[in-house]
Amino acid sequence: MPDYGKVVGIFSTAKKLLTILLVTAVPLTVLSQKPNDQLNQSWQEAEKAGQAIVTVFWSDTHPFISVDRNGNMQGVEYEIMMGFKDYLRAAHHVELQFQWKKVKSFNEVYDQIRNKSEINSFGTSGISVTEARQNEVGFSPSYMADIAVLISSQNVPIVENVEEFVRVFRHLTAVTVQKSTLENDLLKLKSAAGNLSFPIKYVRSSQFVLEEIQQTDNGFGFVDLPIYINSFKANPTAKVKRQNLFPKVREGYAIIYPLGSDWQEPFNAYFQDKEFKKKFVKIIAKYVDVDLYNFIESLSVPSSSQISLLLKEKEIQSEHLQQEIHIRNMGVALLGMAFASLLIIIWLFRRSHRLLKKIEQQGANIESQNKELEAKNKKLEEFTFANAHKLRAPVATILGLIQLLGYHNIQDNENIISGLKGAASNLDHEIKEIRSRLEEEGWLPRESSDKV
Repeated sequence: MPDYGKVVGIFSTAKKLLTILLVTAVPLTVLSQKPNDQLNQSWQEAEKAGQAIVTVFWSDTHPFISVDRNGNMQGVEYEIMMGFKDYLRAAHHVELQFQWKKVKSFNEVYDQIRNKSEINSFGTSGISVTEARQNEVGFSPSYMADIAVLISSQNVPIVENVEEFVRVFRHLTAVTVQKSTLENDLLKLKSAAGNLSFPIKYVRSSQFVLEEIQQTDNGFGFVDLPIYINSFKANPTAKVKRQNLFPKVREGYAIIYPLGSDWQEPFNAYFQDKEFKKKFVKIIAKYVDVDLYNFIESLSVPSSSQISLLLKEKEIQSEHLQQEIHIRNMGVALLGMAFASLLIIIWLFRRSHRLLKKIEQQGANIESQNKELEAKNKKLEEFTFANAHKLRAPVATILGLIQLLGYHNIQDNENIISGLKGAASNLDHEIKEIRSRLEEEGWLPRESSDKV
């Protein structure tokens, strides 16, 4: 029979587990839905919640937005968005988080915002304000003048008029960004030049237009002036030419958001904030250069833009040339210093070599003298030992005869005296022999021959 007590226990335990699951499931569901809710959060909802997550779509376009060599994000529009985060915290007490979504091209950035894939989203990449686009997306206030210039490969000559342009450029390949204002400028150029026919190659962004034309022959296209000026400033000898014809001036660059998004309200207020204007000068100084920015802004007035742009290019070339001259002069000076240092080192080496040779020679001389002295000392010792016995014999004879003087008669004394004379004569002979030997060995100076 079944154990009813155990069955009741199992049902009781299952009931408790079901209760725990039901209690915990609700918060988990809420937590899992919270990020999705924030991804489509309006500004009004974000302000009430005090926090929000905003998606920023971007494509690599220097100096607007890009990543550095270490993978860190940078650029004018990146700094603008980070400033917006600080503005919301200070002015509205809203904590903002960004989801940076990199896409392959400018078109993908624009399509994401136009299609309203996420309500609380923004699009960056140096997007031009146009009348047609204003019907599809919302624009922030313009932060920089939008000017495009026509450039060509280095092998393409500078043309002076439309007729010359048609004759030269009909055989070239245009490079541009699909569905961009740069492409529209090319299409208008076709019509203005009498339905000129040329092939078109598409790249991801305005920056890649410039790079493609630099790397190939027989290419041309419109490129954003800030990109061109920055590239020209970095390398005035780059393999690209700016054509003086067909410059394009538009309303400006701006950051986009979905049409009808209420995020327009705080974003536009941020652009009007005094602190933004102060920070924007620093941003421009960091990525574009303030003087260059003011110059680009001045070109938006088309009075003498070609002349001004040409003068700016000459100014940049002159600055670059001065830098090259300065670097070259420094190189020459350093080379001169290195050569002088080398001469000093060679002189010191030779001097030390001569001193070393001299010391070695002196050492050899001293060693030779020491050996000579040792040899002389040895000879002297041998000479002294040998002659001591020669001198001893007459001296001993003399001493013996002197002792006999007192013991014998006069006749005997005369014989003794005669013996003394003989011994003295022998002694004198030996002494002269010793002196002669000493003089021969150089141990005594020679006696003068006139001495008696």
